[in-house]
Amino acid sequence: MKSIIKLGMAVLLAAGCSTQEHAVKDIDLQGHRGCRGLLPENTIEGFIKALEIGVNTLELDVVISKDKKVVVSHEPYLSSEICLDTAGEEIGMLDQKSYNFYQMDYEEIAAYDCGSKEHPRFEGQEKMRTVKPLLSEAIKASEAYVKENGLPLVKYNIEIKSDEDGDGEYHPEPGEFVELVVGVLKKEGVL
Repeated sequence: MKSIIKLGMAVLLAAGCSTQEHAVKDIDLQGHRGCRGLLPENTIEGFIKALEIGVNTLELDVVISKDKKVVVSHEPYLSSEICLDTAGEEIGMLDQKSYNFYQMDYEEIAAYDCGSKEHPRFEGQEKMRTVKPLLSEAIKASEAYVKENGLPLVKYNIEIKSDEDGDGEYHPEPGEFVELVVGVLKKEGVL
């Protein structure tokens, strides 16, 4: 009986270890916040780099500005970890939440540099002056890149950054938030 069990386990192990060419094609390679280990997170430059190195799904986060624009950002405010103020100075950790995107028009948000600051967790990350893009801009740039380079269609994994405590303060109510995001996705032809 032990021999039969051992033989059965060996067969299962061998079957599980066999290489199948199609298995690799089924892997969903996601660029978390673009390519944040190499380039600033949630930026057009980071998304293009991710596509360039073979990612087929761009994972990104979105927030809403005062003028109801869908902005690509992990936090609904300027993160002191990655952004500088309009004078190029550091933003204090205690002050970062006062740079609330839901209280700022997008034009104001785009005045801040979120790529030149040394990232404390990604020492090799390339620094560059860049801004938090609109979702529509990120999609247009990504779609154009894959088309120009004959790459397969890109997929998007979009996280809506919303929580009950932030409703009305850092973002709209969930229903409006979803409508704004879906509106952009439909307008850009990806939904």
